Amino acid sequence: MKKYSVIFGSVLIILLLLTAVASADGTETLGDPSIAIASGNGIVVAGTGLETQPGTIDINVPAGATINQVLLYWSGAVTSDAPSDDTIELDGTPVTGALIGGQAYFFSKGGKDLFSSNYRADITNLGLVSVGANSIAVTGMDNIDADGLGRNSGAGIMVIYDDGTSTISEIVLKDGLDLAFIDFPEPRKNTIPQTYTFAASQSERTANLSIFASSVQENRPNTIVLDSNNGDIPDVYDALANLDGARWDSITLPVVIPAGATELTVELVSGSPSPGEPASLNWVGGGLSVPILGSIG
Repeated sequence: MKKYSVIFGSVLIILLLLTAVASADGTETLGDPSIAIASGNGIVVAGTGLETQPGTIDINVPAGATINQVLLYWSGAVTSDAPSDDTIELDGTPVTGALIGGQAYFFSKGGKDLFSSNYRADITNLGLVSVGANSIAVTGMDNIDADGLGRNSGAGIMVIYDDGTSTISEIVLKDGLDLAFIDFPEPRKNTIPQTYTFAASQSERTANLSIFASSVQENRPNTIVLDSNNGDIPDVYDALANLDGARWDSITLPVVIPAGATELTVELVSGSPSPGEPASLNWVGGGLSVPILGSIG
């Protein structure tokens, strides 16, 4: 009997682990994407705010590169406890996304509660993004109620590419929905730190960290907290500030990874040493591209 109990317990653990993998992404946290992610040696991101439409995503893929995967992310909020609009249009083509986080209560406005949702769609096969400069019109997000409440936050595109050089990189993505404002109670007070893991290198190297976030407004202090498991990395202050138009930020930061490090931990924080009301933010996701310069061991 004990033997069969052990077997049953092992099977149950395996099933639970498989379920956890299948239900990746996350609400009030990020997670590993619930779809396969292509390999490559570079990531480029761009986006647009959609508080007023249409928006335009201008994204440039390096000359000579091969596009391996194109992912579209977007975010919105509605005043009913339900997911926001799961369909938008790119150059007039409807795209329906998978819910990767939400719906989740964020704040109240005009006497109504707003619930945020984030979406992702693999649009590689649509052929809308090519090597070189791309300008893509974004329309069709509809989250505004008759009383004018609700929010069309924004959308961003991530391209994973191979530039044809001998550089080999690890590509690691995290996405979901994580809300934060310093004056709210948990879980909306802070985001959950996310750890990107990769092979160690004998020397320091510069990785590129890409971030999608919504809700941040100009002159609202925020911090991107960075840390490794083998040396300090400076934090980045006030980098999110409606970079792509109202309510949406797409940003890529060069991050020097110390020699021997195998982890980069990232957290978005409401507030910074700057004066002013701290940012309210919705962390949608992002990716890390880490060059492999020579393994240790």
